[in-house]
Order: sequence, then C-alpha cells, then structure tokens
Amino acid sequence: MIYLQALAVFLAVAEERSFSAAAKKLSLTQPTVSFHIDGMEKKFGCSLFVRTRRGADLTVYGRTLYENTRNIQDLLDRTERKIRDLCQGVAGHVSIGAGTVPGEYILPVLLAQFLRDHPTVCVNLIADDSQSIYQLWQEGKIPICIIGFCPIDQPQAVKVWSDEIVPVIAPPTGGRFY
Repeated sequence: MIYLQALAVFLAVAEERSFSAAAKKLSLTQPTVSFHIDGMEKKFGCSLFVRTRRGADLTVYGRTLYENTRNIQDLLDRTERKIRDLCQGVAGHVSIGAGTVPGEYILPVLLAQFLRDHPTVCVNLIADDSQSIYQLWQEGKIPICIIGFCPIDQPQAVKVWSDEIVPVIAPPTGGRFY
C-alpha cells in the first residue's frame, strides 16, 4: 500500500526535481525523502527517478505515477475545499419553504443574488400557501419556512419582511363618487 504522505513526498521531488529541495519544501530531512522514494520504488519494482548531478528527473514510470498522483492530489484539494465550505456554511443543499407571496415575488430575487455569491450552495424552493408550508416545517420536512403569518406558538419566528395592502377601487361609471 502506498500512503498519502509518500505520494506527497513523491510529488514534491517530481515538482522540485530535487530530493534536497523537496525535503526543504516539506520540512523533512533529505534521508526521510529518500526513504519514502526508495520504499515506493521497491513497491513498484522500478525506478521512478533518474538521479543526476543536476537533480532528479522522472522516468517513464515516474511520469505515469506523477500524472495519477497529481489527479489524486487535485481530488484531495477539491474535497478539502468542499468540506471547509460545508463547515463554514457556504456549500451544500437546503430546502426552503415559502408562502405564495414570498415564494413568487420576494425570494427569487434574493436567492438569485445569494446563489451568485455562493455558487456551491444548492437551494430547493418550495412555494405553496403559507399554512401548507408551515405544516411541512412542523413535520420536519423542511428546515426553513418563510410564510405570510407569524405563528403564535413559535417564539423563534422572526419577522423578515413587511408589506402593505392598498385597496384600489374603480370609480363608478360616469367618474363620480357619492
């Protein structure tokens, strides 16, 4: 089995083209770097580097290992970023339930901006009447709900928006009010 630490040492030697430069980069001793490379060469049964006075050049076997190790390192880096983003709350999936008015008129604009700022987040917006959305939230089917009424039994409810209803009537035929 090849361990990730040995692959990291291999990458450093391949990219620095030097055992001593790789040791310095990784804060290891040069014998430790040589130990890891020797172990990998014994494991594979072939030389990974041609050692010269100028440094270390990859063999054909070393180039194959380098390409695959580079892919592994890229995958590890992406995984680390995803985990860090998840821990910081800027990645993942979330479902939001919204009443008709916030779900159709208010949230789409706000969510569009949020998703531009946080492209690693996936939001599923469920719009329905406020009572149905509130019921889904009470059943634990959605973690967040934005509804058009303030539930009396929920002290954690927070008012996030207010609007005004303005009645408008048409003037009677003939344009006169009585």
